[in-house]
Amino acid sequence: MSYTIHEPRQNLQPCPKCGKAALAQPYENHYRCLWCGFESDVSSESMRFPHFLILVILVAVVVVLLSGI
Repeated sequence: MSYTIHEPRQNLQPCPKCGKAALAQPYENHYRCLWCGFESDVSSESMRFPHFLILVILVAVVVVLLSGI
C-alpha cells in the first residue's frame, strides 16, 4: 500500500518496534513506521475479535471458578 506523508521530518515520532524516528500518521487514528512497516490503529474500534474473545473467555473462567466455591 502506498502512503503520501505530508509531515516534516522533525514531526516523525520514534517507532515502538525499531526505535527510528519514522512513525508517521498517514490518516486519522492510524500510525505507520516508514522504516520497518509497523502499523498501529488507535481508533476506538481497535478492540475487535481477538481482544474481545480473550476478555469473554477470561470472564467465563472466573464465573465458573467462583460458582464452584
